[in-house]
Amino acid sequence: MDKKVELIIEDKVGTIILSNPEKGNAFDLEAAKQLFETALKVSQLTNLKVIVLKGAGKNFSFGGDLVSFQSQGENVSAYLKEVTLYLHQAICLLIKMEKPVVGVIRGVAAGAGLSLASICDIVVAAKTAKFTASYTKVGLTPDGSCTYLLPRLIGLRQTQKLLLLNPVIGATEAVNLGLITEAVNDETLEDESRKIIDSLVKNSVTALGRTKQLLNESFLENLESHLTLESNTISKQVGEPDGKEGVAAFIEKRTPVYN
Repeated sequence: MDKKVELIIEDKVGTIILSNPEKGNAFDLEAAKQLFETALKVSQLTNLKVIVLKGAGKNFSFGGDLVSFQSQGENVSAYLKEVTLYLHQAICLLIKMEKPVVGVIRGVAAGAGLSLASICDIVVAAKTAKFTASYTKVGLTPDGSCTYLLPRLIGLRQTQKLLLLNPVIGATEAVNLGLITEAVNDETLEDESRKIIDSLVKNSVTALGRTKQLLNESFLENLESHLTLESNTISKQVGEPDGKEGVAAFIEKRTPVYN
């Protein structure tokens, strides 16, 4: 079986690499299964503090492997149902896990690749990176949560433009839209993303994770119920080791040390 998704664990960081560069890290059924299995694994590893998502080779991901879709003939609908089942389970795990997810984008992020970039909590891209939806361009509809997340990230009107007109946008424009966090020079992509990853590793994983959860819940709650959730969360956090250490370090004018 070809390894289409790889996992490297080092210094409390789990790096998920979409690893089929010959096909632009496109998703067929096996790649979707492997992404799910990898996401499940990292969600259960308590020694990890940050997850990184990147593509091997020159591109992040072209999205769905259309050649594999076409090869299914009359079974294509059932096939794609299974592909999206695994892909969407992986996405749910990555969004809901306590660990922050950092996307490192080089080259093209199209279709499901665009969706995967969108689910990351922090996204750093090379300035030459390109983002496009491309679903309707090939007669398909979006998947990978982009019709859910993109309106929340960039607004409904910009999402309509992105999904219906299929423009190809550069990294600088993607920053301005709110699609990604930062665009950096191609040659410094690894160094700049490493700085962000190191900063997250030094922070409290419970504080980061609970903040991530609060942000996710903010679209589902009314103001009063969300304020209650915020109150309950910070009250819990301040009584736990990370909260106590953070407060003590601030008062003592030192750098906090979290587990």
